[in-house]
Amino acid sequence: KSERAVKRVLVVLFALLLGACAAPARWEWQRPGGTAELLRQDKTACRAQAARETAEMYVGPPVTEEAREDRVDFFRSCMITRGWRLLPIEKER
Repeated sequence: KSERAVKRVLVVLFALLLGACAAPARWEWQRPGGTAELLRQDKTACRAQAARETAEMYVGPPVTEEAREDRVDFFRSCMITRGWRLLPIEKER
């Protein structure tokens, strides 16, 4: 009986621990030596590039979910090529 109770407690603790390790609420683009101004410039350039790339793939409205996803993928790829990484922001305690 007590072995069963211990197992239940361990399962609950594991679930709580797993929940605490869940995806962070916020992410940010970071790179060594990256400044806020450089981030702004690269985001602007990558958004424009992603828009051009998807415009070549998809013609005319309405914008589909697939087109939106492709634009996000192109944007992320561009940012990574420029040395940025999307990393979780540490939770404040």
